[in-house]
Amino acid sequence: MNNYFNQKIIAVDFDDTITEHRPYPEKAPLNKTAKKYLDKLNNLGFKLVLWTARKGKDYEEAYDRCINEFGLTYLLKD
Repeated sequence: MNNYFNQKIIAVDFDDTITEHRPYPEKAPLNKTAKKYLDKLNNLGFKLVLWTARKGKDYEEAYDRCINEFGLTYLLKD
């Protein structure tokens, strides 16, 4: 059987999950507890996907912050 069906994938929300809560449009800081657990899940072999209601430019900005500002270089796009 194909390993495709054996992959461990988790979708992770951006606002109030990867980041701490802040009112829009303020840029929220990284949720350090979430980062710790995301790093651990990545090390255990999970594929982590950014899943958010943001679209277009807002989605790209969130993804860019995850990769370049927060160091979540393993995070995949949905």
